[in-house]
Amino acid sequence: MIKHLSFLVLAAHSLHSAPLDLKTPAEVSALFPKSAEELQNSYERTKNEALACLKAIESLPAEKRTFENTVREFDKAYAEVATFTDIVKTILKVYPDPVIRAAAQKIAIEGGPFLVDQFEANREVYRALCEYQANKEHLNPERSYHLADVMEAFRRQGFNLNPEDFRLMKDLKNRLNVLCLQFDTNISEDSSTLRVKKEQLLGLEEDVIHSLGNEGGYYLLRCDYPTRAQVMENCRIESTRRDYHRMFFNRAYPKNQQLLTEIISTRDTLASLLGFSSYAELDISSQMAKTPETVRHFLDSIAEKYTPKADAEWELLLADLPDSITLTPEGKIKPWDVAFLQNRYKKQHLHIDNEKIAEYFPMDAVVQGLLNVYGQFFGLKFKAVPAQGLWDAAVQLVAVSDPNAQPSLLGHLILDLFPRENKYSHACCESLRPPISSDGGKTYSPALAIVIANFSKPTESKPSLLQHDEVEVLFHEFGHAIHALLGRAEMPSKAAFNTKIDFVEAPSQLLEEWVWNNDVLILLSRHYLTKEPMPFMLADQITDTEDFDEGRVKTRQVGLAKTALNCFGPGKAKDLTQLEKTFCEGGLKHVAYDPQCHPLCSFGHLTGYGAKYYSYLWSKELAKQLFAYICSHGGPLDPIIGERYRSRVIGKGGSCDPEELVLDFVTD
Repeated sequence: MIKHLSFLVLAAHSLHSAPLDLKTPAEVSALFPKSAEELQNSYERTKNEALACLKAIESLPAEKRTFENTVREFDKAYAEVATFTDIVKTILKVYPDPVIRAAAQKIAIEGGPFLVDQFEANREVYRALCEYQANKEHLNPERSYHLADVMEAFRRQGFNLNPEDFRLMKDLKNRLNVLCLQFDTNISEDSSTLRVKKEQLLGLEEDVIHSLGNEGGYYLLRCDYPTRAQVMENCRIESTRRDYHRMFFNRAYPKNQQLLTEIISTRDTLASLLGFSSYAELDISSQMAKTPETVRHFLDSIAEKYTPKADAEWELLLADLPDSITLTPEGKIKPWDVAFLQNRYKKQHLHIDNEKIAEYFPMDAVVQGLLNVYGQFFGLKFKAVPAQGLWDAAVQLVAVSDPNAQPSLLGHLILDLFPRENKYSHACCESLRPPISSDGGKTYSPALAIVIANFSKPTESKPSLLQHDEVEVLFHEFGHAIHALLGRAEMPSKAAFNTKIDFVEAPSQLLEEWVWNNDVLILLSRHYLTKEPMPFMLADQITDTEDFDEGRVKTRQVGLAKTALNCFGPGKAKDLTQLEKTFCEGGLKHVAYDPQCHPLCSFGHLTGYGAKYYSYLWSKELAKQLFAYICSHGGPLDPIIGERYRSRVIGKGGSCDPEELVLDFVTD
C-alpha cells in the first residue's frame, strides 16, 4: 500500500535552503526532526521558500515564460511542500515521541489550507501556466505528458466557478484535509487491548503467549497484525476469537463513524460543486479507468470469473467442520471462524502448516534473501549501513547502488518492520525523496523510501519468524520501494511511483509473484535452528497452494472495491449501516454479518484511495501481463529481462502513460 497526495501527485525535492544530498546515513538522519521546534522551523522555512518561488513565477511577463522558469519552477515549489508533507505523514505513522507527533499533527492541519490556497486553487499560478501554454513551445514527450497532466489537474479544480463558489470549494478541501487526517490518526492511535487468561489462548505456542505481555495474570492481545494472525488462525477457544475479532474491527469506533459520514458528505458536495455527478466520478476521472461505469463493469467481470471458484472453496471448508465450530441458524460461517477453518484445512488437506513454514523464514534471512533476489534481477547492490539518529533502535537503513553506474549510489531504503504503540498498524511504503534529474538525465539525485510493516517481534527463544503470506507482504512493499528508488524522471511530480493510482500497485503485485517460485523460496529460506534452506518438497507444497483461495480473495476484493464506490457514488444520503453490511458481506456470502463490528471505521483506504480501491484488482491484471512476459523470457531471476523491465517500466516513474509502458515491455 502507498499513500498519495490529492491534486497533483507530487513528491520530494528539498527541505532546506541547502538541500541534503542524502549520500550518507547522517544526511538521511538529518532529514528527520529531533524536536518539535526543529520540525516547526523546517515548516516555516519550507513555506517561505515555496512562496518566494511562486512569487517569481507570477511576476514574469507572458512573453518571457519558458518551461524552465514557469512549469519546472512550479513543480519545484510544490515539491518543496510535498516533500515536507511526506515527512510529516511519516512522523505521524512511526514516531514514538508524542510531542513531535503532536507538532506534526498541528502542521498537517495547518498545511492543508496552504497547499490549497497557494497551489491547488492559486489563480495567479493557473494564469501563468496558461500563458506559458499559449507560447506553444516544442516539448519532448516527457515534458509534454507532464504539462498536459498538470493542466488537466488544474481544470478539475473549479477555476470556472464564481468567486463565492470558488471560496466554498477551497473551504471544502480544507475541511476534508482535517477530517481525513483525523480519521487516519484515530486508526493509528487506537490502543484497544483484550485481556485474557492463559487458558483462553489454547492452541497458541508458548513463546507466542509469552511475547504478549502479562498484567496481573492476564495476557494482553493488542490490535496488531502478528497478534491477529496468531489468535484468529490458531486459538481453539471460540470466545477469544470472537472477542478479538470484534475488538479488531471496532478500531477507531465510534470516533470515525461520524468522521466518515462527514467525509462522504463533504466529498459529495465538492464533486457536485465541480460539476461531477459523484465524488467517485471526480476521483476516477484522472485514472486509467476514467469512469465509475468502467470500474463497475471491470469488477463485475472479475466477480463473474471467480465466483464459481469461490463457492467451491467455501464448500470445501463447510464440508469439513470440526465439532468445535458451529454455523449460524442461517447456515453461515461466523466471521471469527474463517481464518481458523482455513488454517485447519490447509494443515489437514494441503499439508501446509504456517507455523512450521515460518521456521524457515526468520526475518533477517528473508530480508537478506529478498535483497539478493532483487539484486540479481535488477542488477543492484544492497548494503546495510548504520541507521544513526532515527526514531527507534529497531529501524534499519540500506544503501542501494548500481555497480554499473557512475555515480553508483541510487539512494537509501529505511526499514521499520516491527509494531510499536501508536505506530501505523498496516503495511505501506512512502517515497520521501524521488530520483530526479536537473541536468537533462545525466545524473539523478539519490532517492529515499521507507517500508513500514508490523511483523512479529523476536522473543528470547526465537527470532522474528514470518509466515509465507507475510513474506508476500514484504515483497509487495519492497516492490513499491524499488519503484521509488528506480523511477527516474526530470520532474519531481513524475518520479518514483508517482503514476496513475490504478497502475501504481502493478509493480508491487508483480513482485509478489516471486514468492510463488520454488527457486526463490529456497533462496529466501534458512531454518532458524538448523540454518538449512527449505527442502524442495516443502517449497513445492507451498507453491502448489497458490490458487487455493484465489476465488475467495478475488470476490472479497470485489466486495471491498464496490463498497468504496458505493461510499462515494451518486446519492446524497448514504446509509452507513448498510454500507458496513455490504463491506462485511462483499464477496463473502457464506459468512455471517456481525452487526457488532464497524470495519469501515478502520478502512484507511477510504481516505487514501477514496473510490479507487478497485486499483488493486485493476493493477493485478496488468501485473499478470508483465509476469507472463518475464516468465517466457528468462524468469524472475534473470538479469537480462530484469534490465528490460527496469528500463521500460519502473525506470520511467510516472513520466509517461502506464498503458504505453506495459505495451512497450510486452511487445518484442
